[in-house]
Amino acid sequence: MKPDHARLSEVLLVVFDVDGVLTDGRLGVASGGETEHRFHVRDGLAFVKAHLAGLKIGVISGRKSASVGRRLRELRVHQVQQGISDKATALRAMCQRMDVLPRHTAFVGDDVNDLVAMKVAGLGIAPLDAVPEVRAHLEAAGGWVLSTEGGGGCAREVLQAVLTARGLWTDDAGTQP
Repeated sequence: MKPDHARLSEVLLVVFDVDGVLTDGRLGVASGGETEHRFHVRDGLAFVKAHLAGLKIGVISGRKSASVGRRLRELRVHQVQQGISDKATALRAMCQRMDVLPRHTAFVGDDVNDLVAMKVAGLGIAPLDAVPEVRAHLEAAGGWVLSTEGGGGCAREVLQAVLTARGLWTDDAGTQP
């Protein structure tokens, strides 16, 4: 169930997992061995709008990928940590670096390795196609299961809701991602 405006308006930092959240979770391998990811363009516009509105954004991913790093730099993501096995510790450290209390943080993940970070964050969020264990945890803990699937614009759904709750979402075109 989507949190109310009051809860969403308290979010100052949104942290995303990559595979299965910003992407559909499928990986391709190019002929040179580089992993290929596909990102939804609607997410890109929401990232730019969030940046322009002053919302802090981070990424904590268990995998490392140069293409992910390039895309996240392009989207002006404040903090990017890849190759992280302990996402809870990484999230606490990111909150400290960004001067945001964990209770004012939302973590968006899709699999069981994301649960530890969701428990640290003030608001746990998952795409519609997250694994059953994550959806069950969020339903029991008062988190949010989105109406969109991973890689299908779920970051847009989160960022638009947070910015709308804070009175910062505008319908103007903004900057092209």
